[in-house]
Amino acid sequence: MTPLQLKLLDAVRDSLSQYGYSPRIADLAAALRVSLPRIGQLITELVDGGHLNRAPNKARGLSLPGVCDLRSVSSEQLRDELARRGEVVGALSVPARRILGRGVTCAADCCDIEVKVGHLMCRDHWLSLPFDLRQSILAAHSQARRTGAVEDADCFGELVRQARELTGWRVAA
Repeated sequence: MTPLQLKLLDAVRDSLSQYGYSPRIADLAAALRVSLPRIGQLITELVDGGHLNRAPNKARGLSLPGVCDLRSVSSEQLRDELARRGEVVGALSVPARRILGRGVTCAADCCDIEVKVGHLMCRDHWLSLPFDLRQSILAAHSQARRTGAVEDADCFGELVRQARELTGWRVAA
């Protein structure tokens, strides 16, 4: 699979998970910066390879094969499956940073100190992180802002998750 095909699949997957429907062909072409005929060719290649499904005569008819639509699964079945895996619904919620006026609170879950917009943590929590992690977070943030690429944003998000774990926030296993 080519890098462009992977980007197209990622764009479809992101749209399906974020909005509940696939992007339009024109939106995919604009996002990937390729022509409409090239997007059509890529979609055909992915459909022929079994990596993508296309519903005929639908503007947003792209879907991923083998992915069930959780909207059709009952809440009780979802809770039962989570319990089977040792998870509880409350463990899935991530503590949100509160917005206070023009600032936000520190990303450390145990801290309510207001920080300036653009700052991740209060000074104490920031300096409690290992130096190399702080440098990596700054570099990843800069890279994500510069490129706007999903991979760079994911890298930054993973580094922030590591920082939050070190300051007392825990992800359910």
